[in-house]
Amino acid sequence: YAPPLTLISHYASVSSSSTLHHRYAAVPAKSVKHMLTAAAGFYSSDVDVQKRVEKSLTALIPALPSLVEQCKQNQVVLSAMHAMVGREEEEEREREGEEEEKKEREGEEKPSTLAKMRAALAGELISQSRSTFSALVFDDVRAAIEEELEGMRKELERVEVEVRERTLRERGEEEASSAAFLQAVKTITTEKARVAIPYLLTASDELELDLLELSDKDLCSVLMTNKLQGVKEESVAMLRNLKGHSSKIEKGQDPVSCLRTTSSLSCFLSGSPPEGLEEDPAFVASMSALSDSDKCKSSTWRCEYKHIWDWLSSTRDQWLDLEKRITEELDKSSTPADFPTLSELLDELRDSSVFNPKLDSALSERLQYITRVSVSGQSVGDEEEERLEDRIRSALSRESTVEDVADLKKLLQELRSSSEANSDLDSALVERLRFVFEKVISM
Repeated sequence: YAPPLTLISHYASVSSSSTLHHRYAAVPAKSVKHMLTAAAGFYSSDVDVQKRVEKSLTALIPALPSLVEQCKQNQVVLSAMHAMVGREEEEEREREGEEEEKKEREGEEKPSTLAKMRAALAGELISQSRSTFSALVFDDVRAAIEEELEGMRKELERVEVEVRERTLRERGEEEASSAAFLQAVKTITTEKARVAIPYLLTASDELELDLLELSDKDLCSVLMTNKLQGVKEESVAMLRNLKGHSSKIEKGQDPVSCLRTTSSLSCFLSGSPPEGLEEDPAFVASMSALSDSDKCKSSTWRCEYKHIWDWLSSTRDQWLDLEKRITEELDKSSTPADFPTLSELLDELRDSSVFNPKLDSALSERLQYITRVSVSGQSVGDEEEERLEDRIRSALSRESTVEDVADLKKLLQELRSSSEANSDLDSALVERLRFVFEKVISM
């Protein structure tokens, strides 16, 4: 059999393999020496040699169960390795056939099957901890990403200290020791995930090993640090949260409980929980921060996460564009010729998943108005001027304050821009504006 690291070609540099092999082989070295002695001298006709053979066989008896167990675990690990090599070759053939398809799907990230297989193999190595290969592989893995590991450890320690200090400042020692403790623990885990995941993604690409496919326990075991406890579970929770929001939007569920307005979705994507949505602010902020993490072809989690996040961002942009087009159309003076355009916009609004009852109502009213004008034969301009005069009379019927100045000025501008200005209403608006200004000056 070939050395284990040559079968996992991109796990890490193997420059220290001989040293590591010497260290880990030292445990059964005496047993191996006894086996070699027995094998070499078993058929010897020399009495002294046969005595040494007997001594070696006797010494092997207590070590045999352990050696048998190690041999069994080696078989499991090697079988997994050889199976992985076979899948690597198959994947390479498939990759060549998919190259053109990848070019067509420009910008789409596809996770590496090889990295995922290596994660499964790493899990097998962990489960067979007594195998002579396990320690060799993981020592080389840690050596290859030592720089990332060191930086990550320092950041995780900083996060723990900062969250604890912040909790004490904000809640006080008494409260921090009771109910706030659980929230602090949750916040620490969320902040640790925000800090650790970019390091894990970088390391995954360097090793071509999908570290986020490992469980929390296995991840801590491979990288030899308990500070990563909870990070994998948090990454799963974040992905599940994104999938939940996208599903609710696609299904058009109750806007009160999901992100179906441009404001709520924009707020969420910027890293803040929108009003009415029960989300942990630290959790949402971390999700937003991780959306900007570098591409990682070796992480299935990163590819899925980015795909859904980009879909949410694209959906928000489509909603904004639709609302902008509707608002621009409504700001214009409509004629019967505009009926098809307004009708199409209303259909588009209702077919989309965005919830905007105000624009829906405005479009419906405008369409009804055009229909009414067309049926009655009345001029569209006359109808609009009547509506403008009604709005002015309504504004003048109320007591005006400084907050109404902008609306009054806008009404005056619209009146003077109309084809048939009403001098009485013009004078009334000017007088009302003068009254408000004088009132403000006298205060």
